[in-house]
Amino acid sequence: MKQEEKVLSYVGQKFNHLTITGSVKAVDNRTLATVICECGTQKQYRLSDILRNHVTSCGCQTSARLSSNLYTIYLIL
Repeated sequence: MKQEEKVLSYVGQKFNHLTITGSVKAVDNRTLATVICECGTQKQYRLSDILRNHVTSCGCQTSARLSSNLYTIYLIL
């Protein structure tokens, strides 16, 4: 199966906060997939990182989690 066909089989599928839109690019024998996050941001990530849950959002969830943790720390103090 070619790399492009591999990504096309995942088009429309949602992984955590990311949905694969189907654009494909092979760089250095690595398959990149264009995804759109729930917040609306569009980025490209390695398909293997998406499938292994190494990438779960565009970064929006990380900042939301950090601000939530800071709020919790503030309440404890």
